[in-house]
Amino acid sequence: FSLYSILLSGFYLMLNVYSNQDDIILGTTVTNRNYPGAKNVIGCFVNILVLRFKINKEEALIDFLKRSWEDVIFSQRYQEVPVKKIIEVLNIKPDPSKQAIFQVLFNMLNMHFDKLDKELFDKMLDIKDMNLKNTTAKFDLTLYVHDGSDKLEFAFNYATSLFNEISINAYAIMYESILRQFIAVANLKQLSILKVKDINSN
Repeated sequence: FSLYSILLSGFYLMLNVYSNQDDIILGTTVTNRNYPGAKNVIGCFVNILVLRFKINKEEALIDFLKRSWEDVIFSQRYQEVPVKKIIEVLNIKPDPSKQAIFQVLFNMLNMHFDKLDKELFDKMLDIKDMNLKNTTAKFDLTLYVHDGSDKLEFAFNYATSLFNEISINAYAIMYESILRQFIAVANLKQLSILKVKDINSN
């Protein structure tokens, strides 16, 4: 696994709890420096990748995490396809009140697509403040993740017409709880024994 895929998997489960939906569609950011001419150019080159992930509560937790990781790797093959093209192919009618395909974004620009080693995994135990930022929201809900040198920092950006600070605080608490359970299960070497439904969402 990678740090990115673990955090994304936890986000999937959090969204599942609060939306009561097993079929999750969200956007995520991926670095876009695939062209030789862009490698030495200073600036931010980012694509939005659309992910669709179905949650099976009866699935072994280790298989759930692997599938989340593999899904991202597979989807990256199509990162050059513009979201506008997807909208066109799906014949989605534009709605100025919301984003066409997804309304939730997972934003971690500092991705780790290498294997997640034990030291990096344990670093998640040092998750500290779930910082909430309420600036202009481009999506209904965005989770920003910053992989710092000694801790993980999180910030939720949200549409105030749909959420309030109390509900977002509950989301943050739930998300941290899910991640900590991932760590506890991994430390006990029970990833292949427990199922997705065994992660406590209360």
